[in-house]
Amino acid sequence: MKEIHIDDQKQLETIIDTFNTNFPVVILEFRFVYGLMAANNIKGVEAINKIKKRLPNKFYGSFLGIDESFKKIIHPNYLDDFNAIASSGEGAFLRFPIQNMKLPNLTCHNQTHQVLIEYGKLKNAIEFIEKEYIKSVKTSDFFTTNFQSPIISSLNISGDIHGAITDKKSALDFGSKEKIPLFIHSDCLTIASKSYPIFSYSTGGILNLERPGMNDAEILNKLNKLSFHTNIIEI
Repeated sequence: MKEIHIDDQKQLETIIDTFNTNFPVVILEFRFVYGLMAANNIKGVEAINKIKKRLPNKFYGSFLGIDESFKKIIHPNYLDDFNAIASSGEGAFLRFPIQNMKLPNLTCHNQTHQVLIEYGKLKNAIEFIEKEYIKSVKTSDFFTTNFQSPIISSLNISGDIHGAITDKKSALDFGSKEKIPLFIHSDCLTIASKSYPIFSYSTGGILNLERPGMNDAEILNKLNKLSFHTNIIEI
């Protein structure tokens, strides 16, 4: 398993090379956990499923990379909402109603897709990866528009009672055991008692906290200062 650092932009091309293989998945040091990141296609889903021994009826979100790319799959009634929360929702998963989905797949649940909103060098790196990967991959397996921001999941066996892996030695051991080709250091990991919170839209079009997580009260406070959640059009 090769190790690289996310600050080394030349090495980021190694991720693109990995995404173009039949096992397009890597380990990434997130802010609160170690996670898996894979190409946003059928092979990427299959790779994470294999590694995690994925339980049924589990769906994959993605990183928020290039904003304009993700906005192409959001249902048009929610575009203004996205513009409002893209910064206030940093550090959380946001689950949006979407359009342009192909046949039912493991990245979409009840016509929604969730993205992890990060910032700083993690966001910049994902934008670079998406921009470079899309140069050679012209169609999406999951959407009618070419949305290619990497899919993500926690680094663990699906349903593990201990949750996601948060220490480097365990993450490296896990990666070696599962023959994951690439380990990406970021120096972003902080000591955390919870993972990322998840905010999602109710059937009435109101944004709710679906899963508590790190800094959820702070994020919720920022979102509550916005007006978008009081006048959303129900779909």
